[in-house]
Amino acid sequence: MKQSKIAVHTIILSTILTTPALADQIPYGATPSYHTSAYGLGSYTANIIFIQDASNTWSQNDINSHKSRIQNALNFWQDKSSNLHTSAQLSFTTNFINDANPLTLSSVGSNDRSYTFVNEALIQLDPQYNSANAITNTRRLNENAREENQTNWAFTIFVKPFTGAAWALFNGPFTIAYNDDPTWTYQHEIAHIFGAEDEYGYAKTNTTNGYLNYPTTNAALLPNGSPNPNSTSNSLMKTHGRTQLNIGTLGQIGFLDSDQDTIPDILDTKPILNIISQTIDQNNFSINFTSEVNPIHSPKFDRQITINTITSAQYKLDENNWQDITSSTSTNADYAFDNYLSLTDLSLGNHQLQIKITNSVDNETIHTIDFESLLSQIINQETLELAIQNFGEQNLQTHNPADLNNDNTIDLQDLFLIRNNFNQIIPPAASIPSPSTALILLAASPALTTRRHNKQA
Repeated sequence: MKQSKIAVHTIILSTILTTPALADQIPYGATPSYHTSAYGLGSYTANIIFIQDASNTWSQNDINSHKSRIQNALNFWQDKSSNLHTSAQLSFTTNFINDANPLTLSSVGSNDRSYTFVNEALIQLDPQYNSANAITNTRRLNENAREENQTNWAFTIFVKPFTGAAWALFNGPFTIAYNDDPTWTYQHEIAHIFGAEDEYGYAKTNTTNGYLNYPTTNAALLPNGSPNPNSTSNSLMKTHGRTQLNIGTLGQIGFLDSDQDTIPDILDTKPILNIISQTIDQNNFSINFTSEVNPIHSPKFDRQITINTITSAQYKLDENNWQDITSSTSTNADYAFDNYLSLTDLSLGNHQLQIKITNSVDNETIHTIDFESLLSQIINQETLELAIQNFGEQNLQTHNPADLNNDNTIDLQDLFLIRNNFNQIIPPAASIPSPSTALILLAASPALTTRRHNKQA
């Protein structure tokens, strides 16, 4: 395809295809007050709330120690994701609620798995956390925190001032820790927030969890209850103090990268590009198209959620360079676009237009359109006479209407264009000088056509 020799004038307009407007950074497809930690990719706000009562209080030294342990655990997860695509890597905004000063409650409860204290703690922070359901209130806290900090996700850690066994709800919204918990415990419980199963005790290999409902491949037991001979003990989810992430955990938290291209499977999709309409008007071409992220369906959540965004839309005409299609945006503009592209004053002949949509993990979708640009100017008797008069003239200094393909030369290509279009535009009664008629007949002759073809070859 030849490079276009004429300037291309482009008009680009865009509006956004969205469902109701959502705050920036909320993952596509997520319900803001529910899906606050679907997997372990992207940016997180970690809310930390120290709680105490009259009988169980915190010392400042213990608070400072736990702040350091929690930060080390978050750093651990950032490091674990460092080999992934930069747009998939974990990052954390640490949010110590009440400046890490403990909230004093009537009772923080015991070291069992009850969480009746949650509502009393959260209502101290804001009257809006007034649901009878502690999980609902914590999700509201998480949603407000991620919106304030412009992160994809959020979770909350409640820390009690005595000893106990830490635990977490799968995919959030919270985990409960104790004064004797080391950094490793926070690493382990955060994995549950991301969707990971335990691998010790009665865990079985056919137990699934996480966004993709991935099996717990390193579980201690096989589905029939017998020991799993392939289970290793160096796993974060099986043995205290160990930090290896086995394939089951990788699949459950979202790290799994089957084709080893650094893009996790959950995000490894190409954008959707749909052509709505296209119009050819002589040497003008316009097209309407939509671009949108392409999430993988979650069997656990029964919906499609992604942190992928559309990062660029570009077009390329013939052998020209790629050019950006700039767009107006709205609150959900990172995820779906409605674009209009207009190309005007195209050179005559066949053209190829490519449209490329790129997402945040650098996956591309390219759509190719082949079309023909037709004459837009009137071919009249004067044009014909100028063609005869200046035939063979090279490197025209000024534009000549007879130079129909705008290559600064009056040659056989221009005569062929005249031959193909003259009778369609000039009324039959028009007077054509005999030299003009001769040239038209000459241009239509097989001999001339053959010679032109050989010349191009």
